[in-house]
Amino acid sequence: ITPVRGQVAVFFPAGGENSGLRFHLHAPFVPDLSRALIKTTPANNPLFDQLAELAVSALHEIRDLGLLTTEFLGVLPNPKDTLGEGYGYAPIRDAICEAMNEEPLFPTYAKGHKPAKTLVQAKASLKRLLSDADIEFLIDYDDVPPQWAANRVREGDNIERFMTGLEIQE
Repeated sequence: ITPVRGQVAVFFPAGGENSGLRFHLHAPFVPDLSRALIKTTPANNPLFDQLAELAVSALHEIRDLGLLTTEFLGVLPNPKDTLGEGYGYAPIRDAICEAMNEEPLFPTYAKGHKPAKTLVQAKASLKRLLSDADIEFLIDYDDVPPQWAANRVREGDNIERFMTGLEIQE
């Protein structure tokens, strides 16, 4: 799975519409008269809400298929992304980020998935040194013991920007 310049389609590509996402969207939007853009109208709001829900449910399926890896995070929208002119793309990003923070979707160092808000990020050398039991002892927590988040790949790329936009402790 690789990031692409996300296209928006209304049974046909809306060539002038730029979502700013790195995956495609297809829904029966109300287009403008030229059919090149999605019209800013309340009629499109439910579609954006449904696309946000669909994106979150797809993350669970992707995880269950073993495809929700650190590299996959580069496909997901992060807070530093400039999303399209349309008003409906930010809620898709927000729903994805909220789900990653709250649901067991974020990849862990131990090759599992946990809510990002329960994870801790550090250099790989520290992760090799301290086990999950060690960080459970060292870090205060309420209900869920902390675990190591998956390693960052490269600074400045979309994976790192996505990870930084979540509630992962440093």
